[in-house]
Amino acid sequence: MSIRMFRYLLFFILLHITGLACSQVNVRLFYGEQSDALVIRIIRGEYQIMADGRKVGSVGIDDMLFVSRGDGTVIVSFSDRPGFVADSIWLQSSGIDDIFSLKRVGVDDRFTEFDGNMAIENDLGTLLVINNTDIEKYIAAVVQAEGGHRAHPEYFKTQAVIVRTYYFKHNGKHGDEGYDLCDDVHCQAYLGRCIEQAIFDAVLSTAGLVIADADTNLIIAPFHSNCGGETVAAEEVWLTGKPYLVPVIDPYCLFSRNASWEKRIGRQEWVDYMRDSGYSGDEGAITTSFSQVARTRYYIAGDFRIPFTGIRNDLRLRSSFFSLEPDGETMLLTGKGYGHGVGLCQEGAMVMASRGFGFDSIIRFYYNNVTVMDVSNVKITGQEVETF
Repeated sequence: MSIRMFRYLLFFILLHITGLACSQVNVRLFYGEQSDALVIRIIRGEYQIMADGRKVGSVGIDDMLFVSRGDGTVIVSFSDRPGFVADSIWLQSSGIDDIFSLKRVGVDDRFTEFDGNMAIENDLGTLLVINNTDIEKYIAAVVQAEGGHRAHPEYFKTQAVIVRTYYFKHNGKHGDEGYDLCDDVHCQAYLGRCIEQAIFDAVLSTAGLVIADADTNLIIAPFHSNCGGETVAAEEVWLTGKPYLVPVIDPYCLFSRNASWEKRIGRQEWVDYMRDSGYSGDEGAITTSFSQVARTRYYIAGDFRIPFTGIRNDLRLRSSFFSLEPDGETMLLTGKGYGHGVGLCQEGAMVMASRGFGFDSIIRFYYNNVTVMDVSNVKITGQEVETF
């Protein structure tokens, strides 16, 4: 058995010993980023410090730990006591409401607060930092990160059900790496503990509720900022379609902040981009006006076609829903919406909530032929990968 696998097994044994495994989620922090040194500060409660499975001390409110990467080890130091070196450390909270904060030395300007427990080890040239926290607190934190701090309660409930659905659909996505999910947006954005009571209330009031398709399977529940008045079928963005991810005409988001956008691109830059993309025809055909009144899949010039989603990704546009017109030495792109356009439109959902729609109605407006039900009644199948 490798040392790395032994550490993972030890980590999960600790979870079971403390009775946390069934209701907790393990989230890797700083995914895809380098972490060489951390400062940890205890905000509330008392934490036991475990080093390689042995208790070596404790820390309380305002105590600080300094953790850095050694030669295959973790170096821990304090301001008021001797430090130590270990393969891995585990900070175990003494109560359900304990809070710690941390920041990366030389990287982060401020501390970020987290609920629950924490494990740290030196892994593949960086500090592997895992936050072990309650599932519902995790859901609340993701709702705050994805949906903001200020919104109608029914919108927060909508987002909570979506986030919970994603969690149960994808929990264990990083299981072979020693944790369940990460804090990157390819799992779900996780930026620290939730501080908004309205979000906690929404999470608690929808506890256990998820979204299922007509066969009671958990759905993939994508969302985006603004659809520009029309959502997109899954097959327009992904490799395959889903019967519950079909186009929806959305009148609710049309006057929201991200409903429209403009971008200018140099005329020659646009021509060069089209040439690089395979266009070989007359330049005039790609420098004339093109109007995308309703969403279409391809930009077409003669026999040449390129997906609007490809143009969006290549040119880093806010959406693939845009029209084009020449303006002197530039090309003016006038667009609608923000994001990939599949599934729930967040700004549309916010307006629906403000107009009296309940979370169940909002969900069923954007996802076709689905049911909101308790997770105990759904079929949880293998993970699926979305490609935006």
